[in-house]
Amino acid sequence: MKGRSDYLFRVSGDFLLIVDQNLGAKSVTNDIENVLNDLSKKGIALDEKYIICQDSEKKYGRILYAGGEFRGWARVNADEIIEIVLRTHKLRPKS
Repeated sequence: MKGRSDYLFRVSGDFLLIVDQNLGAKSVTNDIENVLNDLSKKGIALDEKYIICQDSEKKYGRILYAGGEFRGWARVNADEIIEIVLRTHKLRPKS
């Protein structure tokens, strides 16, 4: 059985990026609940982040997280990302 996934992460404003290092252990995709639990224990407010993950095949997906739970995967939405960046830089008011 493969061990836990190997990943890097970065928090920047309203974004959390998780990158699967693909070092031969379990993929982040298959270990996502443990990964999110690890990050939560590090004090990252996951409910407040737009979470993007680069998987072991170098493809990006959005992680849906609400109420302290992993809710699934979605496509990364460029319009949502642009709105968050604009709001972060105070170019758009929060709705």
